[in-house]
Amino acid sequence: MKQTGGVTRCALVTGGTKGIGAHVCARLHRAGVKVVAMARSERGWEEPFASIPTADRLFVRGDVTVDGDHTRAFAEARRRFGVPVPMLVANAGVVGPVCAPAQSM
Repeated sequence: MKQTGGVTRCALVTGGTKGIGAHVCARLHRAGVKVVAMARSERGWEEPFASIPTADRLFVRGDVTVDGDHTRAFAEARRRFGVPVPMLVANAGVVGPVCAPAQSM
């Protein structure tokens, strides 16, 4: 694992277990970044991550539309890797409104 100035780098990728998200995780890892993949389902996440050592990856079950899931994902990553997670790749697709329309707030 490459480090920048002795500092471990870490990123959270939402929708990180399939398609573009999985490719982003693989590319980040090749660049020396530990990856946290967040997705709604645990099913099938291991296969795309087989090339990333267990020590450099973390799966967190979560939904970007659920309050608190991002906070929990960042906290789990910090516990696992011992560093804050300064990078977020907001890759998860969402259908429909995530929050109340502005006029109703």
